[in-house]
Amino acid sequence: MNCDKFKAICTKAIVAAIVTSGIFALGTQTASAQSIIATVPFAFSAGDQPFPAGTYQFTSLSEWSLSIRNVKGGGEKFFTVHPKQDRSRASRDGIVFHNSEGQKNLEAVYTRESDMGAELLPYAGAPPKLRTPVQSAALR
Repeated sequence: MNCDKFKAICTKAIVAAIVTSGIFALGTQTASAQSIIATVPFAFSAGDQPFPAGTYQFTSLSEWSLSIRNVKGGGEKFFTVHPKQDRSRASRDGIVFHNSEGQKNLEAVYTRESDMGAELLPYAGAPPKLRTPVQSAALR
C-alpha cells in the first residue's frame, strides 16, 4: 500500500468517526429536551418577538436555550434563557407571563420533569417588569 492510499483511508476513517460522534451527540440532546404544548389564548411576546394567540410547543433544548414552535405552522424561534430554580412548580408544567401595559410577555417555562425553569433573558428594549395577573395558558 502506498502512502497516498494510506492517507486517504485514514482521512475517511477520521471523517466517519466525527460524523458518527455528531449524530450520537444530537440524539442525546434531543432525548434530554423537555417540552410543553400549550394553547395560549392571547397574543404575547418573547423577547422582542411577537406571537399571536395559538398552540405552541415550548422546548427547553438546554439550560441556556429555549425554542418556541407554533404547532400549526408558522416556524420556530430560539431564545437564550438562564436556569431558574423553583421547587414549588416542580409538580406541574407551567408557563409564566407578565403583563406590561397590556402586553403579555413570556417570562419563564417550567416542566414537571425538573425543578429548574427556563427564564428568558431581557432584551435591550424591554420595559420594566410590572407584576400583574395574566390569563393562564391551557397546558396539554
